[in-house]
Amino acid sequence: MIPIDTAATPTTAVVLGAGIAGLAMSRILADFLDSVIVIERHPLPADERARGGVPQAHHIHDLTTRGLGHLDEVFPGLDHELASAGSPLLDHGRDVHTCLPAGVAPRIGTGLQARLGSRALLEARIRDRVLGLPNVVLRTGQRVTGLVTDAMKTAIRAVIIGGERILPGDLIIDATGRFSRLPRWLAEAGFPTLPSRTIEAGFGYASCLLEAPGQPWLGLLHPTICPGRTRGAYIGKIEGHRWMVTLVGACGDHPPADADGFREFAHSLGNPEMTAFLQQAQPASRIRRYTRTENRRIDYHRMRTWPDRLLVTGDAVCAFNPVYGQGIDSALEQALLLRSLLSSRTDLTGLARDFQRRLPRTTTYAWHMSTFQDAMWARHRTARTTLSDRAISWYLHRLYRAAVQDPKTMEKFLQVFHRTKLPTTLLSPHVLAQICRRRLPATRAHVLEQDP
Repeated sequence: MIPIDTAATPTTAVVLGAGIAGLAMSRILADFLDSVIVIERHPLPADERARGGVPQAHHIHDLTTRGLGHLDEVFPGLDHELASAGSPLLDHGRDVHTCLPAGVAPRIGTGLQARLGSRALLEARIRDRVLGLPNVVLRTGQRVTGLVTDAMKTAIRAVIIGGERILPGDLIIDATGRFSRLPRWLAEAGFPTLPSRTIEAGFGYASCLLEAPGQPWLGLLHPTICPGRTRGAYIGKIEGHRWMVTLVGACGDHPPADADGFREFAHSLGNPEMTAFLQQAQPASRIRRYTRTENRRIDYHRMRTWPDRLLVTGDAVCAFNPVYGQGIDSALEQALLLRSLLSSRTDLTGLARDFQRRLPRTTTYAWHMSTFQDAMWARHRTARTTLSDRAISWYLHRLYRAAVQDPKTMEKFLQVFHRTKLPTTLLSPHVLAQICRRRLPATRAHVLEQDP
C-alpha cells in the first residue's frame, strides 16, 4: 500500500455500491489509501449466486477482447480463475454462429476472444479478491440518503447513512448504478445539476438457463437490426456445462416470460439452428425479464461547479443498453483511469475534478456504440425517421450482406464490435468495395425503399 501523503492522517475512501464498478474502484483505491469502506444496500451472497438488486445478473454476459484486457489489468489472473471455473473462452469469429439478414456469417478464426459466463460467477470472483484485501471493509444493509459538504460547500466530506448517521471519507465514490440518487443529493447539498440525456429504444429481453447437449458452436447470435428486425436472440454456453438463452425485442416487441410464449417468440425468428437447439434443451431455471434498458448519461464533467472529493463512476454516470455489452468494459476502464491519476499526484485535492473531466474518454466510444442503432430505433418507434436514418440503414444492410459473403469484411466488423479497431475501419477501401460490388435482390431492395 502506498499512502498518498505519508505525513497526513490516515486516508479513507467510501465507495457506494458493491457491483463491478464499485469493486473495481475499491481495488484501485486499496493500493493508494489506508482504508476503503464499501457501502452496499443489499446483502451479498456468500457463494456464486446472483446478488439482490441486480436484475441484469440473470441475463447473458460476455467480456469482449478489450474488456478481457482491462479485466486482467485491474485483476491480474482473474481470467484464469474464470477459465478454471468452467467459463468458456471463444473466438468470436470461429465459435459464434452469427445470423445476419442476408445469411449466416462465415466462421473464421479472428483472435478476437470473448469470455462467456454468468454475471454471478464474475462478481463472486471479483468480490472475493477485493473483500479479501486487509484494508477493505464491507458494510451491507446500509442506505445512503445524502451528502455532507465542508463549511465552504466546495467539497464532499461525508455521506449520510439512513438519514441520521454520518460516515466521513477523504474520497466519496458513487457507484450505485443507473438508478443513482446523486442528482438529488447534489441539489440538496446546494450544487447546480444537469439533466440526464436518455435514448430509449424500447428494448426488453427474457432469459433462462437450459441444459442441452454440446453444439458445433459456443454462441449463437441473431441480432436485432433497425428497422426491419425487431426480434433477436443470443445463446451462450456458460460454466457448469449449461446454456443461457436471451431473447431480445426492440420497439416494445418484448419476449414473454412464460415457457410457451418464450418458445413461440424464439421460433418466430425463423432461425433453424435455434429451433433445433431448443428442441434438444431442458429448462434449468425460470424465465426472467428485464425492460429498463434505456441509455442514460449525465455529463457531470460539464458542471461549472464540481465538489471536490466526490467521484461518480459506472452506470451512475453513463448507463448503456445492456444488449450491446459495453458496461463492464467501461467500468474497468474508469478504474484504470483512477489508477493513472492517483499514480501521478501526492494529494487528493483536485482529483475529483480531474477524474470527471477525463471520464468521457472512457464512455464516449461505448456511448456511440450503444446508441448508434438505439437512436434510430427511438425515432422509428415514433415515426420520425430521418434521411440520415435511411442512409445508415441502406449502408448497414449492405455491410451485413458483404460480411456474409466476404470473411475479411466480417473480421473488420468484429474488430469494431470488440473495440480493437475504430468504426472508421468499416469505411476502409476494402469494405467499401465489397459493399458497392454486391447488390441486394430486387424484391428486398424494394422493401427497403418503402420502409418509413
